[in-house]
Amino acid sequence: MVTPKVISGAAAGQHTCCDATDGKGNDKLCVAESFSGPAVPGWLLAHVACMVLGWVVLLPAGVSIAAFGKERFGDGQWFAHHRSLQTMGLLVATGGALLAITNVSSHADSSHTIIGLFVMVLAWLQPLNAFMRPHATAAGEVATAARKSWETLHKTAGRSALVLAVLNLALGSRAANAYLGQGNSLAQKGWFAFALGVLVLCQLFVKMARKGKEEESGTAKPAEGKPQDEEMNYLVVPGDKR
Repeated sequence: MVTPKVISGAAAGQHTCCDATDGKGNDKLCVAESFSGPAVPGWLLAHVACMVLGWVVLLPAGVSIAAFGKERFGDGQWFAHHRSLQTMGLLVATGGALLAITNVSSHADSSHTIIGLFVMVLAWLQPLNAFMRPHATAAGEVATAARKSWETLHKTAGRSALVLAVLNLALGSRAANAYLGQGNSLAQKGWFAFALGVLVLCQLFVKMARKGKEEESGTAKPAEGKPQDEEMNYLVVPGDKR
């Protein structure tokens, strides 16, 4: 593992580093820190920020809208919010992944990088399988076997991606320790983000479980109006009433 090179000449009480991947001594990609820890490359800070924003904030919020927003937002509106949040979250997370891919020399040399690549592939498959979904059923109608299978696949893949992404925050903190040295502030922030992600997902999944029990017992409020994904089109086609 390459360690960022510390160079002299920084302001009193600070130091900077060169990007360990370009070999040109370019310190513009580095952020000065106090003597308490090594300088952190700017791309690495941006990578962490994008992953936390995408996988701990935006994407869980989109899943929450899909799970609980149908009654709150009404026909079509719940999906508009769901799609917007998932699109933003996916793009932000993809930006974070590209920052890492373009700044490190190996992309499959640790559990963090392998899981990260797998999660991003899984995330990009979600809008594709949403576009190929079977026709929606109207409220009160029994869903077809194909529709039930698709819903199971879509929900399981999305939730699995969230869990693996949050787990990867912890692995990323370990990677930061290996890259920057033990006790660096970035790894500490990574562990905090991991804990926050666990809390967010626990709350989300507990509420989903409660809703599932209510639906099984018949106490949940039934959906009304149009089929719940009548407007679920990532690619809008006039007249398409899937």
